[in-house]
Amino acid sequence: IYLLASRERVARAARDRAVYYQQLFAAVPEPALLVDNTDGQLRIEAVNGALCALLARKDSDLLGATLGSIMFIGQADVSKTLTSLEDRSLTSARWQFVASDSTLIPVEVMMSNLQTPSKRVLIVARDLRDQLKAEQTVRTAYQQYHALFDEAPDPILIVSDHIITQANTGAGRVLGTTAKQLTGKIIPNISPVVQPDGRPSADAMRTFEDQALAGQAQ
Repeated sequence: IYLLASRERVARAARDRAVYYQQLFAAVPEPALLVDNTDGQLRIEAVNGALCALLARKDSDLLGATLGSIMFIGQADVSKTLTSLEDRSLTSARWQFVASDSTLIPVEVMMSNLQTPSKRVLIVARDLRDQLKAEQTVRTAYQQYHALFDEAPDPILIVSDHIITQANTGAGRVLGTTAKQLTGKIIPNISPVVQPDGRPSADAMRTFEDQALAGQAQ
């Protein structure tokens, strides 16, 4: 009788844990999964709906599968990453999840080890596709800007706090030098002491900058 009661308590505790994990995952809006290392392999014990939607997979396809079956981080890093998860030394990383159609989805994952003696790891992922797309858009715009800036036939100088921070090829050509050599100089260094209107070049440049920063056309 005692043995049966003990087994029943263990079974009830397991059911209670399952209910707890299900409630926990239901409250997490990001894709999340619980990984168990009890048998020496990192197996998926629970997943939430957000992860299933991200991977376009059913929970029944994921439960019991190894973590390595849904992740791609480069062949050389797989063993190292899995070992780090097992010894609980890894808390965050960038991975790629493998969707049902074999599409690689870049994610940033945060990991939290459940209290010992549990060998479970809670993994929450953030889809990076929109972020990486935005970063690529910024890089492309930056490259286009520099192409227009560098290839413009007219001399262009970018000045900050009276110091030339950027110069294009046209400016270097007109001034008989290079864009690199112009960077870091102040306008009086490349101007006559006095402008045609009689003003010192240093004063004229400061006035020009102040008016430009105030939005006045020059």
